[in-house]
This record gives sequence, C-alpha cells and structure tokens, in this order.
Amino acid sequence: MSASVASACRAVAANVAAARSARGRASVRRGGDAVCGARATRVIAPRGNARLGVVMNSMDELDAEAAAVMEQIRQLQEANEKLKQDMDLFAMPEALPQRPDYVPEAGSMQGTSAPKSTFSADVLGMEMPYLGEGETRVGFQHFDKVENERARAEAMRVEQAARVTGVTPRPPPKYEKTEWPLSIVFVSSEVTPWSKTGGLADVCGSLPRELVKRGHRVMVVSPYYQRGTKEDKYFEGAFDTCSNAQVGCFGAAHEVGFMHQIHDGVDFVFVKHDCYERPGGIYADAMGNAWADNQFRYTLLSHAACEAPLKIDFEGKGTYGDEVVFVANDWHAGLVPLVVASKYRQYWNTYHNARTITVIHNILHQGSEPATTFPNL
Repeated sequence: MSASVASACRAVAANVAAARSARGRASVRRGGDAVCGARATRVIAPRGNARLGVVMNSMDELDAEAAAVMEQIRQLQEANEKLKQDMDLFAMPEALPQRPDYVPEAGSMQGTSAPKSTFSADVLGMEMPYLGEGETRVGFQHFDKVENERARAEAMRVEQAARVTGVTPRPPPKYEKTEWPLSIVFVSSEVTPWSKTGGLADVCGSLPRELVKRGHRVMVVSPYYQRGTKEDKYFEGAFDTCSNAQVGCFGAAHEVGFMHQIHDGVDFVFVKHDCYERPGGIYADAMGNAWADNQFRYTLLSHAACEAPLKIDFEGKGTYGDEVVFVANDWHAGLVPLVVASKYRQYWNTYHNARTITVIHNILHQGSEPATTFPNL
C-alpha cells in the first residue's frame, strides 16, 4: 500500500508542477502573442478537453485545475495518515543493542568458539543451557560434532539399506510416558554388565531401562557376585543400603545385605551373601562343574527379592511397597511367585495387590532337584 501511495504522490506533484509552469507561461501572453526571447510567436489555443499539464485557454481553467490537484493531495495525505495508524499495530520493536566486540583474554580458551551475534540467545531473552567456558565448551562442541556425524552416518545407512533392499528400515521408537506407571521388580541370576553368561543378562540389563523411559519405576534384583574377574569392577559403584534382612530357608535364618546402584534411572539391587563370593563361574567352578549349593543360592535370591521392595528405603523416593509387579526370570527366580502367594499373602498379610510374571528364556535349564529337597525351600 505504501508503494501505491508514493506513486500517486509523485503523479500529483508532476501535475502541480505542470500547472504552475502553465500559469507562468500564460502570464506573459500579450494579445495572443507570447514573448519567446527576442521573437514573438503566435500561441495556438488548445482544445477545451486538453490533457492535464498542458497549457489551458484561461487563468480560470488553470485555477480550477490547481484546486483539483490540491484536493487530490489532501485526500492522499488523509489516506496516508490512516495507513500509518493501521501500521502502528504491527510496529517493529526498537532495535536491539549491539554487543561489544568479543576480545578473549590472553591465554584464555574462550577464543575457541565464535563470538555471539546480536541475535544470540541471551540478547533475545531466550533461556539456553549453560555449556561452560574453555575446555568444557570445547568438549561440548566436540560432542555435538560426534553426534552430528553419527546422525549423518545413520541417515546414509538407512538410505543405502532402502536402496539395496527396497525396504525402508523401521524408524527408532518414540517414547511416550504411560498414563498408568507401575512399580516393577525384575529378579534375575545375571544382568549385564555386572554378570553375564547369555541372553538372560542382556534382557534384564536393557528391558528395565526401556520401561523407565516410559514412566515406570523399575528395580532389578540380582546376586552381588565377587568372582575375581574383570566384571567385579562394575560393582564398585554400588553402595550398601544398610537394609539387611533375615530370610528363612534350608532350615535356618540367613542374613542378606542389599547393595544399590542407579544406572539409566533403574534401581539395580544386588543381594550380598557369602555364597555369591567365590572364584569361578556364575553357576559352575573353573572346571565347569555346577556348584553343589546352586539350589540354596537361588532359593536365597528369590526370598531376598521379595524382601527388597519392602525393606529398602530409596533416598528421596521411599520403598517400592507391596503393590508391585514381580518379573521372575528362568528357574533361578522361579520361587518368587510361590513365595509371594504362600508366604507373604497368607502369613504376612502383604502383597495382596502384587502381580507375578514368570519369564522362561531357556527351557533347557530347569534347575531340577530331588523332591526330597523341597522342604528346604
């Protein structure tokens, strides 16, 4: 709209100039003769319908034309003022202040990143995470470069796979928080990376983390192995919860401790007892012979796992309580559903709202023992 107003103003100004010029020329007429230098020439009077800007027949016509032009100017000025008022609603804010030139101090690492522009986050009032200065900022920049390179490589891999096979790989999952979060307790004889012999450890080490991403509260209960191997170093991050419990099995009460370590939002709880601290493998000695007390070791694990949600007071979150879902993995934790139903619900008046799930990873290993040992459980 402003461009059209400007064009109209220029046209009106040209008409006014032409009218004034015509008035000047008419003022020097003498009886139909116009003085032009030293010679007198006859001016031919134009027709009554002459175009604007051309010499008119009389001064009255010139005055009328000038009045019409001034009226046009007045109307355009009013339209222009109205346009300005309308444009005030969309007025731009005042110019942002210019930042001073960025000059790093001598010997400083701050020069590794470019100076912030006038429209940087802090000037515009936007909140951005603090990345630190010096080596810390350089570290974040390196991290961003690595992540961008990984993303680019992944995009190329997906594109190549789609081109070769004709099938576009499934995109990564999007994690949405559940509307019904649960307290879930996994019980397993092994869990990655602390202890592993097969896929059982991989499942119990990764599935709980995925459940946490969806809003569940998850605990994993596994033995605190000390076997003199490189995996022992992973237990160094676990601390004693000081929540020891007495569990009864094999005709006696056995005291167990609970070591706690948080990883990716999962509460990893390790049952501490002397039967888990010996050189050799998880289930067998160095010669490959199964430990003679495996039945006792994993009966103890099942009882201790039932105690953990009730005993351990996790700082800031409290205990898991008795409304939990137990996930018993393979025969090592197979007693958990039985103990919950026959002991805790019947005699201890708890776990009434608990649920139990038995997951079989390898049906080949069943933990078969003589029926004469059942009273020990």
